[in-house]
Parts: sequence; structure tokens; C-alpha cells
Amino acid sequence: MANLAIFSYREADTIIHRRHPYVKLIGIICITLLLSTGSWPRVTLLTLLLISIGIALSFSFTYYAKKSLFFILMATIIAIAHYRQQSDIIDAFTAAIRFLDYVLAGLLFADSTAPDDLARSLSPVCGSRLSATIEITMRTIGVFFETAQRLRQARIARLEHRFKHPLRRIVSFASSMIGALLYQGELFSHALIARQFNPDAKRESLVFKRSDGMALIVILLLSISMAILIN
Repeated sequence: MANLAIFSYREADTIIHRRHPYVKLIGIICITLLLSTGSWPRVTLLTLLLISIGIALSFSFTYYAKKSLFFILMATIIAIAHYRQQSDIIDAFTAAIRFLDYVLAGLLFADSTAPDDLARSLSPVCGSRLSATIEITMRTIGVFFETAQRLRQARIARLEHRFKHPLRRIVSFASSMIGALLYQGELFSHALIARQFNPDAKRESLVFKRSDGMALIVILLLSISMAILIN
């Protein structure tokens, strides 16, 4: 994947990278459930937890912040909408941080989980075809952001005015984006055919180790404790 991509796997030897995809997937589900039902104290604590996980992964927050301007803009819009509706600045700020936490959780999961490992783990449960579809989806999500970034850089290089005819610019960008994605999809399809990709092929599942079981127990206990003790 090109270095412009976001939501892409980065190979590393950390304790989180070594964990079974099931453990990380359940951990992400627990975090998102806690975020969706929590007020600002719980959201703040989970934000610190996600930042700590990112530090443990040597996650480049600065790099991804530059590539996530769209999500930052969305968080700002969410905060403004909440404030206009409830006139509560704490609630508005919490809603924005909650949204960014969802994005950060997805980034950390994608950063530490290889699509192939996830597909091999899900194959016994979901079947080979569905797990292969999930793998392809994870591999192609980054293409969307990479394509958008390249189109944006091309427009900057052509010295196009950012605020002139905004509606026309949005329509033009959307049409260019669709065309570029269709082209990338065609290339990806040809690559799969050339490699004789078979979605129904049986794959050897990853071994669920004792350390994975211990990590899963810790995650569940912490999640239950946080749900009970911290609103």
C-alpha cells in the first residue's frame, strides 16, 4: 500500500500485533460499546486508553492526523450540531471526541491486524468466501483515502482556487473520485485474476494461544468493570 494510505496494516513486533485477531476484534467491540453508552468521564478514560495503545504500537499520531482532516472536520460539525441542539459545551466536546475515538479505534485495529490474518481467523466461523471478502475490503479501504489525497494534491498543483464555485468543485471532485476508484477497482480485479485468487479456498486458521485467552479475559473484566463503575 502506498504511503498515502490510511486504515492500512503496518508490520511490527509488538504485544498487540502478536495477539490473535479475535482478541483485538472483541476489544474494539467492547471499546465502541462503552463509548456509545458513556458520558464524558468514560469517554475521557477510553481516549487515554486508545492513546496509550497507540503509543505502545509506535503509532504516528502526527502522520495520521494530517491524513484524517476529513474526520476532524466531521467531528467539528458534530460538536457544533450538538451545541446548537443542547447548548452544552461539554456534551458537544464529548460527542466530537467520541467520534474521533471511533476513528482512532479503527485505525489502531487496521494498523495492528493483517487482513490475511483476520481472514484466516474468521474463515472457520464465517466461511472462506465471506472471510475473503472481508480481507479484500480491508485491503481496499485505504485506496479510497489514497485516491482522494492524490486528487487533492493534483488540484493544489494546478493552483485551483479552493473557494471559487464550491458546488461545481464538489461535483467535479466527486466525479473524478468515482472515475479514479473505478479505474483502481479494475486494476485490482485484474491483479486478483492474474494471481488466480480463489475466495473458496480453504485456509489454515491461526492458533489461539494461552496468552490470547488471558488477554481476552483481561479485556472482558476491564470492560465490565468500566461499564459498572464509570458512567
